[in-house]
Amino acid sequence: MAATSYLNKFPSYCKMVSHAKNLAKRSILIDHGGLEHIDLNTNFANIEHVYQIEKENRRGHSRLSLIEFKSVEDADRVASSARHVDGLLPISLKILRYNGRLARSLDDHKTPFPVEKVRLSSERQDSLDFNSYTDLISNNMMSLVALKLRFVTLVNFEKILCSGIFDNYELMPFGSSVTDMASESGDLDLVVTRRLDHHQEIINSFRNMASKAPESGFHATASSNRIENQSTQLVHLDKSIYSETKDNSGFRGAMRWFDHVLREYMPLTDGFGVLCLHRAKVPIIKFTSRVTNIDCDLSFDLGLDYRELESNSTVPPGIMMTEILYSLCRNNNLITALVIYLRIYAKLNSITSKVSGIGMTNFQFLSLVIFFLQQTALEKVENATTPYLPSSPEAPSQGDIDACPSKFVGRKYRYEFRPLKRRRNRSMGQRNDNEHNDDPIRPLFPSFKDIFNGGSLYDDSGVNVQQHYDEDELNEMLPGLIMRFFRFYSSFDFDRYSLNLLESSRDKKLDNSVLYVMNPLEPNRNICHNVNRKGLEQLVKQVRESCNYEVGSRSYIGEAVPARDPLHSIRKALLKYKKQVKKGRTLLVSDEDDFLVRDNQRADYYGRTNEIARDVCR
Repeated sequence: MAATSYLNKFPSYCKMVSHAKNLAKRSILIDHGGLEHIDLNTNFANIEHVYQIEKENRRGHSRLSLIEFKSVEDADRVASSARHVDGLLPISLKILRYNGRLARSLDDHKTPFPVEKVRLSSERQDSLDFNSYTDLISNNMMSLVALKLRFVTLVNFEKILCSGIFDNYELMPFGSSVTDMASESGDLDLVVTRRLDHHQEIINSFRNMASKAPESGFHATASSNRIENQSTQLVHLDKSIYSETKDNSGFRGAMRWFDHVLREYMPLTDGFGVLCLHRAKVPIIKFTSRVTNIDCDLSFDLGLDYRELESNSTVPPGIMMTEILYSLCRNNNLITALVIYLRIYAKLNSITSKVSGIGMTNFQFLSLVIFFLQQTALEKVENATTPYLPSSPEAPSQGDIDACPSKFVGRKYRYEFRPLKRRRNRSMGQRNDNEHNDDPIRPLFPSFKDIFNGGSLYDDSGVNVQQHYDEDELNEMLPGLIMRFFRFYSSFDFDRYSLNLLESSRDKKLDNSVLYVMNPLEPNRNICHNVNRKGLEQLVKQVRESCNYEVGSRSYIGEAVPARDPLHSIRKALLKYKKQVKKGRTLLVSDEDDFLVRDNQRADYYGRTNEIARDVCR
């Protein structure tokens, strides 16, 4: 089951994270240790739900049991009853290993709790078993169990990292991994930040940006957003670790402490697998969680120095951006479907990459998709080809329409995309007042300036218009929208213009960067600052080649020929990708065989040499 239904329950990303954390704290994850079934009847009580997980990825095959209890106390009782290994540092977590005998399958006897079997495999994302866009999207969406595993990983790392002197901090997930656009193969982005009401902080930040924003842009200071507790006259003896000569940002020393804990004392990581990038523009620590096999990127927002005037908010930018994306994509599966398709397309065509200096990151590519959606409008047009009126006695019944949908027209309307009117450009010396009134139809993705002026993303009557489309509507709309994306960037002049996400306009580029996309939360920064010329040329090359695919061409007998649509390009790229993977595995096996042959020959040679030496000695 996809995680969409769970994510759509909550109007706010912060509320969803709070609920998912509480659910993960009353959960126990058990590694079967190679066994197919384990005994869940001994020492277990008050079980609410059990997920038997068969997980396959590039690191191997594993079997897990995710047990959700009715309360946190029940999960703590089970974790405290587990024994520690003699001679090793005892650290109590809620990720355990089973060390018992093989038990009977839970299907063989009735249990007082529901048991659900789930298989998590990367092969599902690379599968060619899809006949429509919705099938492709569903194959690449994150499942509910995969989302639960991410939060179980988060709360166990939070217990170790955010304790002691960092007890006032917490781990917050951000990025697409906790939105409806997530995929199971993506990384888990985490940030160490203060324990605050992030939901209220984001609302206050939006209000502050809208009220204190000058005409040239948003440059409000962050100190006005912090809700200080002025009801008491008592002050803690806090410690300042800021150093003007050694540590301008005030957290590199703390970052080394986190790196040391992850390397030496965290049982869920291997020391050699922890990579600290403390000299990067955004310093992070990269590591992989054991048992769950989830790649994590840990960043920091310790709140030790807020003297940078370009900062708009005390809320980490990643959390604010995630809140915006979560709220706009909630119950809006058109944006979600488009982003998932284009991410698959970008990955298969080497537009995006996890390797630094090659292509662009997923977020950088997502910023291009957002700007395109800001320039595109969706209109609902009456369908003039409807043969029957609803009140007509000749109108077919719903059963007739379901039995033969090609004979009857089930909908009286259709959707059409069109570009918004070109907005006047302030950088060209033209007037820019009330530029959002040029076109009465709202874009698919509002400008961030409209979001800030709206004051809140959680009111359905505001900027965030909720819309849900069925599968037939998605399969009808996606090909045209995808082709518009290809044509939009195949003719975009990246050398002359920059992409302004704040006001959803193209501005004249004022520097020599290859690709400039203004960060709407930090307007002085470029999201794509590290994209090189080769990465941009790869993007332009691929979208221009994709423009050659026709959507719905007609044959001489008038029937549709859907062989050259965007879905066909994904299938073709997947076939090429599978051939490359198969070839790589074949070369790897042949290299291993050659090594074994050479190793055996070497062993035979040394064996014969030793025999000759023994004969000489005799």
